[in-house]
Amino acid sequence: MRGTVAAIAFALCAAMASHNVRAEDDYRFLRLDDNYVKWGPPLMRTGAKARYALVTGPAQFLGVRNCGDMNAMDRIAHAAQVDLAAVRAEIAAGFALWEAAADITFEPAEDHDSADILIGTTVNPEGWAFTDVSYDHAGDHAGLTRTKSIKRALICVNAGKPWKIGFGGDLGIYDFRYVFAHEIGHAIGLGHSGDGGQVMSLQYGEQFRTLQGGDRAGAIALYGRKRPPPASAP
Repeated sequence: MRGTVAAIAFALCAAMASHNVRAEDDYRFLRLDDNYVKWGPPLMRTGAKARYALVTGPAQFLGVRNCGDMNAMDRIAHAAQVDLAAVRAEIAAGFALWEAAADITFEPAEDHDSADILIGTTVNPEGWAFTDVSYDHAGDHAGLTRTKSIKRALICVNAGKPWKIGFGGDLGIYDFRYVFAHEIGHAIGLGHSGDGGQVMSLQYGEQFRTLQGGDRAGAIALYGRKRPPPASAP
């Protein structure tokens, strides 16, 4: 499907746009059909809001590369032998990391139809986690790089892989929060960074569980700096 990318976490690196920045601020944007993509207005450094929901049953999305067939998230909770509420908390914590970094806000959606970002388990037996992003094609021009508004993002994780909450030193078992933070980064318009010192790096690691300089710099480049809360009236 034109305008859709499958960003495979910790496995394959899609075509991204490079930026001349310091190593500690390394980031790259997703580039779809010669366009950068973000939520909200199609202007860099402008804030946005997005709603998310967990898939509760079999769901199918036509023309999607990796998350076209999804199932409920309780499958991965059962496989990891953790409570679904704990998985939900890790997902919310992943969103909160990006909210703290830039002017983007995430809210739980009331249902699937009103959600901008859908999260579920994949029937694909390969890989760990995937993100599919589609955008608004209005005003497309071949060979001309523009910024476009994201229409929908799908995040799916493999319930057949071993999962855990927190770091334990075993890199063969992936931490929910780290992986969801990485996939949410794709879902808001970021690609794999060029070095191994970021959450958006290609390879899974357990050196840090929060966003790094490049992750934050990339989010700010897309959505601007986090606005301070409004002052309360005296």
